[in-house]
Amino acid sequence: MATYYRNKYRGRSGYRRTTTAKKTENKAPVVHTDPTSSRWQKLLKYYGSCISVENAGEITLYSSKEGVEFLQVPAMEKEWIASGKEKLEFEGQNEKIQAFINGPRWSRSPLSYFYGFPCHIKHIEQSRRGWSGQIIQPILIFGIDLVQTETGYAFVLQSDRPRINSAFLTDKSLLTSVEERKQIAEAVLESWDDEKSRGQNLKIILGAFAELLPQEVPFSKDILGGKTTELKPEGGVLPLGVIFRSADSKYTGGLEQELGELRDTAGPNDVWRAILDRNAEVKEDNGEGLLEITGLNDEQRGAVKSAFNNAVSVITGPPGTGKSQIVLNIIANALLHNESVLFGSKNHKAVDVVIERLSRLQSEPVILKYGQKEREIEFAEALLSAIERASSYNSQSLEREIGEYKKELEIVRAEEKEAQQSLFRILDRRNRISRLDASLESISAELPTPISRNLNAYEKIEANSEFYTTLATLGRLIKEIDEGPSFISRILSLFGSTLEKRVFEKAKSLLALIPVEGITLSLNSVNNCRELLTIARSLKKWIDNQSELLGIVRENENEAQVEVLRERITKSKERAIDISVRYVDALMKRRLKSLGPKERRDIADYVSIVRRLEGDVTGGELAEDLRNERKRMFKSVVRAFPAMAVTNLSVRHALPLSAGAVDVVVIDEASQCDIASALPLLYRAKRAVIIGDPNQLTHISLLHRADDQQLQRQIGLTSTDDQRFLYSINSLFELARSVVGTGAKFVHLLEHYRSRAEIIGFSNKKFYGGKLSVWTDYRRLRGSGHPDALVWHDVVGEVIRPSAGSAYNLDEAKAIVVLIEEIIGRISVHGDDYSVSLGVVTPFREQANKIRDLVEQKIDAAQLRKLDFTVDTAHKYQGDERDIMIFSPVISRKIQQRSLGFLGNTVNLFNVAITRARAELHIVGDRVACAQSGISHLSEFVKYVEELEPENKNKSGGKFESPWEEVLYDALAREGIRTVSQYPLYQYRLDLAVLDSEIPIDVEIDGEMWHRDIDGGRLLSDLKRDQHLIMHGWQVKRFWVYQLQNDLERCVQEVKEMLKSK
Repeated sequence: MATYYRNKYRGRSGYRRTTTAKKTENKAPVVHTDPTSSRWQKLLKYYGSCISVENAGEITLYSSKEGVEFLQVPAMEKEWIASGKEKLEFEGQNEKIQAFINGPRWSRSPLSYFYGFPCHIKHIEQSRRGWSGQIIQPILIFGIDLVQTETGYAFVLQSDRPRINSAFLTDKSLLTSVEERKQIAEAVLESWDDEKSRGQNLKIILGAFAELLPQEVPFSKDILGGKTTELKPEGGVLPLGVIFRSADSKYTGGLEQELGELRDTAGPNDVWRAILDRNAEVKEDNGEGLLEITGLNDEQRGAVKSAFNNAVSVITGPPGTGKSQIVLNIIANALLHNESVLFGSKNHKAVDVVIERLSRLQSEPVILKYGQKEREIEFAEALLSAIERASSYNSQSLEREIGEYKKELEIVRAEEKEAQQSLFRILDRRNRISRLDASLESISAELPTPISRNLNAYEKIEANSEFYTTLATLGRLIKEIDEGPSFISRILSLFGSTLEKRVFEKAKSLLALIPVEGITLSLNSVNNCRELLTIARSLKKWIDNQSELLGIVRENENEAQVEVLRERITKSKERAIDISVRYVDALMKRRLKSLGPKERRDIADYVSIVRRLEGDVTGGELAEDLRNERKRMFKSVVRAFPAMAVTNLSVRHALPLSAGAVDVVVIDEASQCDIASALPLLYRAKRAVIIGDPNQLTHISLLHRADDQQLQRQIGLTSTDDQRFLYSINSLFELARSVVGTGAKFVHLLEHYRSRAEIIGFSNKKFYGGKLSVWTDYRRLRGSGHPDALVWHDVVGEVIRPSAGSAYNLDEAKAIVVLIEEIIGRISVHGDDYSVSLGVVTPFREQANKIRDLVEQKIDAAQLRKLDFTVDTAHKYQGDERDIMIFSPVISRKIQQRSLGFLGNTVNLFNVAITRARAELHIVGDRVACAQSGISHLSEFVKYVEELEPENKNKSGGKFESPWEEVLYDALAREGIRTVSQYPLYQYRLDLAVLDSEIPIDVEIDGEMWHRDIDGGRLLSDLKRDQHLIMHGWQVKRFWVYQLQNDLERCVQEVKEMLKSK
């Protein structure tokens, strides 16, 4: 009977991670009695297990350790998994297997055995520590059991379903991003079909790998043929099978350790309580008193303020909506409030963007970056230099300077507020005039035509006139007829003055006071008098409304003009930004000046440690002790630097694991971030700001959902509310969104600042519901000079899919090289000082390689460096942008269904790809093939581009949007001023454009909104638009409809004066 050496943990796939025993294992477990803390404990255990199981396959083997750390499977005619056999036996090799089983142990826990096939072989010339030889990375990993048989030993499969070796997927030599490799892994593993045999599934998976892996990674054809081989000198992916034991992940071992340590804590911090309980109070704030070192819109301002008021703030940031401005201003205001900020992301790019922008704004260093050795020493040296400079500052002068900046800001803000209040008063009057005008029109329609045609004759009737008193008397008398005569009327009747007689007399008097010819109304009955009363009352209401309207118009004439107020507000905002930048520098100087002797010593030692660790090659206990010492100095470092930037997994080297170690943590690209790696980051903060976009790159886990669900059940996370914490499915951003409205403040950024309107237009409509408004400053855009923002270059090519490597289209690649040469030619016209960045993006890795090779062959390397040229897949472009982008879809003749399926399932990647360009987006591809691809987002994009093409769009203006535009158009034309209606300019359409002027004029009329109220937000948005046009060299004049109604001649004269003054 066989003896099985089984694992203690058995998931669906039978995997178990072995980890090094930690010192904390002997501690008595913390017992939690409240439900939130108990659930917290379960989550910590759950996420630790998820990380452990997901990374169980992070395996790199060294060829020199064969027989000790792994065994080669002998060459076979039919690979074990594909053969369908349950057992794998090593005939005649019992001694070798026995030596392997009894080999060195690196864990106190029972070891687990695994089978890997095929293997990626790499030759290392010389490592940093002097080692050379081959390393082996198994690609597919299967859990196995070791069994003892009558003749020796054998291995038995635990589960048919494999995992993919994380070490293989994170190997930088494969030239793909982590996200891209995970996307490949997900696509490969999801193709496993339990209804098919192991052999069929293995062939499907390996075929998918052959297509998706870069061509430069040699993929042996024998792999798909079923044969296996032994280790050979050549590299690449070979049909080699190996047996090995589990090892810790060097990337996530620290995370697992921190999750374990948190289980010994007293419970969740405020951030995690808000996420777990979903009942924290959400505080609103108007954002007054903020430092703004960059311009902020209302949504951005609300997000910054929320960072200091709420335990959790969730921000949705579509492409180009100014997420980095939020981070910059959170840091600035943290310095103002003497707080600290930790800025984290899954990748360095998002972190670097914020750091570079901050360094351009501020003369004093404000942020320290951890995690990249070469960058950390750079920031540490800057910190030390800043502290040395601070010693020469005069404390009294600094305090006086800070006080002056504070006072200046208060004055500027008061001026801006006063100007805005004046604007809102004008707006309120405009709305009142609009409502009154609507009422006047309605009354006019009710009056007899002879009266309605001559209403101007009644404008001068005063409230105490005979008309008013006669109307009041007639109304009272008719009421007495209806309800019964009054005492006085009964008395008068006795003397012959009957009620009816008096009604007829007053009616005749009233009619005489309406001096309009054409009214034929016989006053021989009370009913006729009633009719006259109704007409007169309507006329009175018209007179009252008209009088009120004219009074409001006179009030507005005493107020500063909208254009003057707009200029005041703009200048106030600019001054406030300038003062805020200098204010932050002064606050930073004071912070550094105030450091005590201990803090200065700690920081000097910290810099020395960073220098030492930068060049570390030996590692060992000394390096670990230095890292711990660096972490101990955190309090001194954070006293100097208010902001630190880290990647999620490097935070453990920077900050102690204690609740509230920093005041605010900001996590960017949270849609890509798994919950587990962010958990310790959030724990270290008092408040959290979580930024993401579910329509861009998303979180992809290597943990199979079936395994994840089993872990959930084992740990007891089975309630409905527990499902939002599922590791394999939900990103940190999705978890944070589940708290919105019940414990988190939500901010949706809806103003786009990156691209021309045509470039962002498709994504706005397709992915963001058309809610984005474009505020791009076109002056700052740099293109090649092409007149259109979106250009399709139609190339009918042929798709090639080699036996190894993804699909590519050589015709497209060659056409792109020609286009790049044309772009360089157009750019060169602007001179050597004109710098433009250029990139190429494509869904397929092999296409990127082909384009890169052709470009490097044809175009000078110095020219490419000047263009900051990059060609890559969309994964690498997340968070990045270029002035000009070229998109290569690859789709054309002979495209295989699997490649189409990959494109159809990666709609978020498509969104990333087409939103990286600022000034120009060129698409080089087969237009018809893309339109007929069956991929909805791609075919819709083709249609969108076609609608934008010059022959399909109206560039010369359009129809009038309101009758009042036409009224002013005609009036200006009579004075010889030619205008173009609905003139397209950048992302705008101008009501009336005067082009025959040295400085063109945009004339705007609120005709479309007439008789509807305009709110303050709409007005400020209009003024912001005006300011954009002014910055682009236009004059802007706005008219309310009532101005055109009451004094059209004066409005025309104002436009004429603008023409004369320039």
